[in-house]
Amino acid sequence: MKRVMIMIGIAILVIVSILYIKNDSSSGVKVTTEAKKVVEPKEFVKENGKYCFHRLQLATAKEPYRVEEKVVLNIKDGGVVGSKNGTQNGPDMTNGYTGDLAGFIKGEDLELTYSYIVEGSKGKELEVYKFQNDTLVKMHWLLSDKDGVLTPDRVGAPKMIFFQEIKCE
Repeated sequence: MKRVMIMIGIAILVIVSILYIKNDSSSGVKVTTEAKKVVEPKEFVKENGKYCFHRLQLATAKEPYRVEEKVVLNIKDGGVVGSKNGTQNGPDMTNGYTGDLAGFIKGEDLELTYSYIVEGSKGKELEVYKFQNDTLVKMHWLLSDKDGVLTPDRVGAPKMIFFQEIKCE
């Protein structure tokens, strides 16, 4: 009885395999195992010039702050200077901030020190950006104070904050 069950099982597998191969070859459908290439956003460094960017983050239940920011960058021979101004409105704070950006291009990254004033207090933060097509992407990690400058720890995947390119005024 055991042998009969094994023989029936093998026969069924053979029949199913033959039908699958026959159906596959007669249907005109080509089975391929090629992997499709995923098109990633192009990262690059802008040429010398002035570039302006804007972002608007609406308040949500998870992130209850409305944030609006404008970034202006002037790039010349690998050096970058500019400004970042914005406002934050949320349940426990409403303020504006303004400051200067200065730094350099390192590979495809822009490493910029943001020297800012918020609610009358001065501060500094090292910010890391990339260009992706017509978008400026700020890569934000956890920050720690290093010699008076808030510095990203660069551990794990960063939170990506997207700024759309706009016409400079």
